[in-house]
Amino acid sequence: MTRRFRHCIECPQCHTRYVLGFSPHSNGSYLAASQPGFAEEWVLYCSCAAPPVSSRWRYDELKFYAVSNPAYRRGYGSVSEIVMAGANHRITKAMGGDSVSAGAFSRRMWAGEKGK
Repeated sequence: MTRRFRHCIECPQCHTRYVLGFSPHSNGSYLAASQPGFAEEWVLYCSCAAPPVSSRWRYDELKFYAVSNPAYRRGYGSVSEIVMAGANHRITKAMGGDSVSAGAFSRRMWAGEKGK
């Protein structure tokens, strides 16, 4: 199964994992930047309870995950569809074909260095 590597946020109650950049979600949950135009902190409002469960996340708390294609298309998924990418996990970049660690890839993507 093909996977994409992305930062995700996990609901502390139901453990559904949400891909950053996809919101609102078809299940009624949504992610919002805590301050408009400032992407260092997010608030997840998960629809697993009424009222929605809210949790705050800072960039340094985000984890890097391997996301299945179906979960990526939805923007969220279960723990079996979105799995933690270990520090030693290697990623072959489609642009250059070279292999980098998940952590290095994450830092490059965050810094906007796609394809470098």
